[in-house]
Amino acid sequence: MSTAVLENMAGQTRQTASQLPPLREDLDLIPGPTSRYGAPTWTLHDPVRNLFFRIGWREFELLCRWHSENTAAIIADINSNTTLHVNEHDVLALVRFLSENNLLVRQGRAALDLLEAQYIASTQLRAGHLLQKYLFFRVPLVRPDAFLARTLPRVALFYSRRFFHLLAILLFTGLFLTLRQWDSFLQTFSYLYSPAGIAWLVVALLFAKTAHELGHALTAKRYGLRVPSMGIAFLVFWPVLYTDTTDAWRLSNRRQRLAISAAGMLAEIMVAIIALLLWSLMPEGPVRSAVFIIATTSWIMTLFVNINPFLRFDGYHLLADYLEIPNLQFRAFALARWKLREWLFGLGEPAPGSVPVDQHRALIIYAWLTWLYRLALFTGIGLLVYHLLFKLAGLLLLAAVTGWFILRPVYLEVRSWYGLRERLHWNRHTLITGLLFVLVVLGLVLPWNSHINAPAIIRYSHYAYLYPPGPGQLREIMVAPGDSVTEQQLLFRLGSMKLDHEHALASRRIGMYQLQLARQATQASTIESNQVMQKELAQAMSEQHGYAEQQERLLIRAPLQGVVMEMADALTPGRWVNETTRLALVVQPEEIHIEAYLPEVALARITTHSKGTFYPQQPDIIPVPVQVSSIGQASLTVLEEPWQASRYEGDIPVREQPDGTLVPNQAIYQIQLRVTDTNPPIRQLLRGQVRIKGEPQSIISRIWQAVAAVVIRESGF
Repeated sequence: MSTAVLENMAGQTRQTASQLPPLREDLDLIPGPTSRYGAPTWTLHDPVRNLFFRIGWREFELLCRWHSENTAAIIADINSNTTLHVNEHDVLALVRFLSENNLLVRQGRAALDLLEAQYIASTQLRAGHLLQKYLFFRVPLVRPDAFLARTLPRVALFYSRRFFHLLAILLFTGLFLTLRQWDSFLQTFSYLYSPAGIAWLVVALLFAKTAHELGHALTAKRYGLRVPSMGIAFLVFWPVLYTDTTDAWRLSNRRQRLAISAAGMLAEIMVAIIALLLWSLMPEGPVRSAVFIIATTSWIMTLFVNINPFLRFDGYHLLADYLEIPNLQFRAFALARWKLREWLFGLGEPAPGSVPVDQHRALIIYAWLTWLYRLALFTGIGLLVYHLLFKLAGLLLLAAVTGWFILRPVYLEVRSWYGLRERLHWNRHTLITGLLFVLVVLGLVLPWNSHINAPAIIRYSHYAYLYPPGPGQLREIMVAPGDSVTEQQLLFRLGSMKLDHEHALASRRIGMYQLQLARQATQASTIESNQVMQKELAQAMSEQHGYAEQQERLLIRAPLQGVVMEMADALTPGRWVNETTRLALVVQPEEIHIEAYLPEVALARITTHSKGTFYPQQPDIIPVPVQVSSIGQASLTVLEEPWQASRYEGDIPVREQPDGTLVPNQAIYQIQLRVTDTNPPIRQLLRGQVRIKGEPQSIISRIWQAVAAVVIRESGF
C-alpha cells in the first residue's frame, strides 16, 4: 500500500476536520473479552470478508462518536466525559487503520488512489502469493452450519460430566485388556501390508480426522457460533481436513475459545480410547489393524502436529488465547524485530504495540523459536519439492522456496535497517555491530580456512579374529595380549568331555575288534564272521579318526604371524565357549590401512604430500598423524565400505539399490593415507574423521563451488 496515498488522506482529514470518512454500514461492533489487566475490549467484524479486528477502549470511544464527523468535537467530548485523553494523532491513527483494512466507505480521488495502490501492491506480490498458494491452499467442500444445528442436540451427551466418567472407565478397561494381549498388540502392524489393510487404514484415518474437525465445529456451534465451511487444505499437496472457526472471535469468554481450539484433539483422543477397547474385543485381521492405528499412532501424530505453537494450528490458538494476545505471531515478530534493532543500533525507540512489558521477553523468545522452526520447515519443504519433481523443476522450485521464505524476509529486514540510516549515531551498540559486521565479512571472504575434514577409516591390512569351531571348554591359554606369535602357533587349547568320551569309546572298540580278530585268525570256521568284524573295525577306526580331527580343530592356532592385539574379557581355563565367542585378535602391526572420502570440490586443495591427522570416534584413542599417499582418479560409483554409509550410521549419504549395493548421493573420491609416526595400537577397524591441511579457501568460495556443483549436476547441463 502506498504511504503517500495514506498521508494524502490524512492531510485531507486535517484540512477538513468536520469531514471524517464514513464507516461502512455493514460493520458489527461486538463486546470482546476483558484483558488480563481488566481493561475492556471490543471486536470489529467485517461480515463481507468474515474478518475480525480487536480494538481497545480509546478506539471504541472514537467509533461511538464517529457519526458526528467532527474531529475537534469528538476529541473534546471524550476528554471531558471520560478519563481518557485523546488527540488528533489518535484520530488519524484510527483513520489509517480503518483505511488500510478497507473498513471505510470509499469516496473521492484519494480513495481511488488508495485502491489503485492496493491493486498495484497485490500485483507486485502476485508471484509470492502464487507460491504461497502452491504451498498451502484450501478447498471448501461443505457448508455444515445447518447440519451442525440439527446434530448438536444429539451429541449433547459428549459434553456432560457423566460421559467423561464413562470415558475414563473405558480407558482403564481397554488398557487392562490390552496388557493381557501385549505381544499380540505389538504385532498388529503385520495385517496392514495388504490391499485390504491399506484400504481400512485410509478409512480409519479419515474417520479419526473427521472426528477431529467435528470436535471443533460442534463445540463452536455449542457456543452459538456460525461455522461457514469445512473442507480440505493442502500443505505441499498433502491433504488435511480443516474447519473454519473464525467466528470464535465473537466470544468474550476465554475458556470458550480455549475449548473450541482444544476440542479437535480431545475428540480424537476420545476416539482413540474407544478404538483401544474395540481392538481388545475384535478378531485378528485388517480391521483390527486399522483400529490399532487409531488407538496409537494417529492421535499421537495429531498431538505432535496440532499442539505445535509455531504454526497456525490448534496449539497456536491455544497459546494466543491463554496469553490473551490476539495476532500473537504478528505482535511477537514486531517485538523481536524492535529488540534486534535496539541490540544492533541502540535507537532508543519505544516497544511497538500494546503488549505488557512483563511479556516482552517471552514473546521475543517465542518469535526467535518460530523463525528457527520456519527456517527448518521451509528448508525441509524445499528439499521435499526438490526430490519429488524432476531435476530441473525441483531445482527451480527449491530456489523459489528458499528465496521467498528464507532469503526474502532477511532482505526486507536489512532494507529496513538501511531506511534507518539517518537516525543512526555512534554509540556502544553501533560500534559493536560495526566490528561484528567487519569480522563476519572478513571471515567469509578471506581464505583463512585451510583444513579439510573428511570421513575416514583406519584398520590393519592383515588381521584375523579367532573364534572356536564349536562349543567347548577352554582348557589352556598359551598367550596374552601383546605377545608376538608365529603362523600356526598354538594359542588356545579347547576340549569337550563328550568328544573325549566318544573318542575313548571308539578306541576301546578298535582294541576289542583287533583282539578278537587275532584270536580267530587260525580258525577256518570263523572266516565269515571275521569279515563282518573287519567291517566293524574299519567303521570304529573311521569314527576314531573323525573324533581326533574334531579334537584337533579345538586347538586354536595363529593363522598369521603377528601380535595378539586383544582378547576376550574374563577368559580363564575351565570357561565354556561357543562359536560366537571371539577369543582374540591377531594382527600384523607393520601395515596400517587408512582410507578417506573427499567431495569433488576439495580435491584441488590437496596433493600427495598433504599432511593431516586422523581423529578416531573413540575418545580413549589418541589422534594419528597421517599423510596423503594417493588420490583416486575417478569418483566412486559404489561405496565398497559399508562402515562409512549413512545406512550404517556413517557420514556418507547413500542410496541402497535393489541388489544391495550402496551408491553415494554426491561425487566423492577415495584417497589413501599412511601413518607418519609410530603405528598406534588400534582395533581391527576404527571410524573417525581425517583433518587434512590443504590450500586456504574462503567460506564464500566454498559455498559458491558447492552450489555450482549441485546446479550443474542436477540440471543436466
